[in-house]
Amino acid sequence: MTTEGDEAILMTPSNAPHLPSWCIRTDGSGPWQVESSVAPQPGPGEVLVEVHAFALSESDWTERDTGMPAVGRPLVREWDWAGRVVSTGPGVSPELVGQNTVAREALEDRTISSARPAKAGTATDVETRSRQVVPGLLTGHLAVSRSALQLLPDGTDLAAAALLGRASVAAEVLESAEPKAGERVAIFGAGAVGLLLVQLLSLARPCEVVVIDPSPERGALALAAGATRHCRTLDAARVANVFDVVVDTTGTAAAPGSACLLAARSARVVFTRTFPEGTPLLDRTMLALRELSLLTATVATSRAWYTAVRAFDEGLIDSRPLIAREIPVASLADGAACAGDGSTEALVTVLLST
Repeated sequence: MTTEGDEAILMTPSNAPHLPSWCIRTDGSGPWQVESSVAPQPGPGEVLVEVHAFALSESDWTERDTGMPAVGRPLVREWDWAGRVVSTGPGVSPELVGQNTVAREALEDRTISSARPAKAGTATDVETRSRQVVPGLLTGHLAVSRSALQLLPDGTDLAAAALLGRASVAAEVLESAEPKAGERVAIFGAGAVGLLLVQLLSLARPCEVVVIDPSPERGALALAAGATRHCRTLDAARVANVFDVVVDTTGTAAAPGSACLLAARSARVVFTRTFPEGTPLLDRTMLALRELSLLTATVATSRAWYTAVRAFDEGLIDSRPLIAREIPVASLADGAACAGDGSTEALVTVLLST
């Protein structure tokens, strides 16, 4: 971990390979193991980032407790973190040292996929390729391309910033669906992406935002974030209206059919996750007759990242209420203290390096 007194030492690129670090390794057959490691050396056009916080979903946390990886994907997407630049490689200004940052991606040649990769060609294989992670699955330092950095102001809440990857997906939904003032929007799922999308929708000023999620606790978060209405079931949402934009953030097998049931004629239907094998195919005749536009927003573009970071900096979105737990890496050896509480209401666990 760095302090202000350490920065002068860390600015020298030749020191970077000798920085002590840590990583978490798992082969999918047992608990996570926290090991000592050495920080990588930033190459040409790269910076070395000391990671302050990783954002883990509840399925990631279940993997930690059971040793069973979530099907078809690695532990954490390469953009689910926030940290601080500690050194720069050749061709990168040392003035970046000390800057808070997130990044759109980690370098592919420094990444690995899940210990149990998905079968090639399947929907979950697509998800795996878009969610590569660094060796060790979680690590204290990352070598990242300068062009991928999204710099953050001094004083930024880095634990909250670790959710900007999810916010960028929500921003990609806005880019794809282009909701307009006065339109009705329905969102399946009050997870992190869904709740951040509710906040971002204030930029579009729709006349109604309905969130469908079985959890009353998450429904309360959705209403606090700006949703007009919370419905616990699809049937409850269908009673009043059909919608101009329907967004599914759940990725369940029933999601495509359910989303289309809520869609008005000529509506835009957006999916933020890939679907499991065996998901029923939609009726093409129905899609054509109703003139529905099916869109995907599984990975955010640079423009969506810019929108998310700007909204975060300006206080238009607040990811802090979505953090259920903040746990230091050092405490992972204490299984009882770190185990998930079994609640389905928890949203995101943030793993802190400090």
